[in-house]
Parts: sequence; C-alpha cells; structure tokens
Amino acid sequence: MRMKMKSLTIIVIMLLVASMFPQLTSAAAQKPVKVYVQGLEVEFDQTPIFTNGRVLVPFRQIAESMEISVTWDQKSKRVTAQYKSAFKKKTVVIPVNGKTATVDNKSVKLDVPAKIVGGRIMVPLRFLTQSLGAQVDWNNESQEVDVTY
Repeated sequence: MRMKMKSLTIIVIMLLVASMFPQLTSAAAQKPVKVYVQGLEVEFDQTPIFTNGRVLVPFRQIAESMEISVTWDQKSKRVTAQYKSAFKKKTVVIPVNGKTATVDNKSVKLDVPAKIVGGRIMVPLRFLTQSLGAQVDWNNESQEVDVTY
C-alpha cells in the first residue's frame, strides 16, 4: 500500500511540474514550417512564424518564388504583389500592422496583420498566395505548406 501511495505521489508531482511549463513541451514538439511552391522547397532567410494559427513568411521570398513582382513603399509601410499574364492580372497590397489588405482594389479583412521580424516583412502565407490565385494545402502532422498555381 505504501509503495502505491509513493508511486501515485511521484506521478502527481511530475504532472504538476509538467503543467507549470506547457510552453516548453509545445515548443519542443513543434517542427519548423516548410513551404513548397510547385513542389520545390522555398528557403527563407527568416524562419516562418505562427501567429494566431496562421503561418507568416517573408514577403519577397514567397512572392518571388511564385514569379510575382514585389514592391515596398517605405512611406506608407505597404508591400505590393503584382501578377500579370496574358490572361489575368492580380494586385495585392498588404500594410504592415494593418487589419485590411487590398486585392484588386477591393478591401479584404486580414486574420492576422503583416509585421516586421528580423528586418523582413512577414505576411500571412495563405492570404497572399490564395489572393494571387494559388491553392494552399496545409499538412499539420509534417508542418508543411504546399502552394500550387
């Protein structure tokens, strides 16, 4: 009986200690996000981040991997992605720290704002790529995003 109580006490103490540090267990378990465009992995100089359940990636690198032209307006703190082909034209404007973006001159509410991290403009991956006409698939188990267009 004493051995059972001792074992039970140790288990309870371990559970209490583990519950005091949930960020350690979730951070250790979280894999880095990998992003693929047309099956090719995009190498980022700033690691993609999670913000409120959304993946943010460096704007210029994801746009250029999709052959999208990019501009940065320092004065207004906005990034612009433009796609032009013989059949269609798309323009997406995303303000840093703003709640609303513009897609082809129409206002669209953002789930999470773009932000500057490590000197890079980080934008919501799904919003940007889908606004430009791409399909986005998320694999939660492998922490991978596949962008196709």
